[in-house]
Amino acid sequence: IKAALCTNKKVIAVIGSAIDSYYPKENIDLFNEILKAGGLIISEYPPGTPINPDNFRFRNRIIAGISNAVFVGEGYLKSGTKITISYALDYNKSIGCLPYQCYQKSYCNQLIKEGAALIENENDILDLLNY
Repeated sequence: IKAALCTNKKVIAVIGSAIDSYYPKENIDLFNEILKAGGLIISEYPPGTPINPDNFRFRNRIIAGISNAVFVGEGYLKSGTKITISYALDYNKSIGCLPYQCYQKSYCNQLIKEGAALIENENDILDLLNY
């Protein structure tokens, strides 16, 4: 997110908490920066909704749904990334991943074996997005 903000790109953040309850609190400055730069913060939870850890899983369907493609820069075998990828596959979205060293257990390497695009440079990202 910070890299996108540095390039003056509009950022869309999908949060798993109520729109009036940024979580974690340490990100409040980042959320304000997104809004100040003309970005968007999306939540499907109305103000006052208590924080529920399950909501973070559910927001991944929105992330996958609004994305042209899903790029995984870092993903471990046991992570929320798998949920996002599952939704992306359901929505027929393209998936791209950064490769990891062969001795590192990585969800990215598994996804590449299963057909995700190997992302090695910016041109690979543009190809993933069909630009």
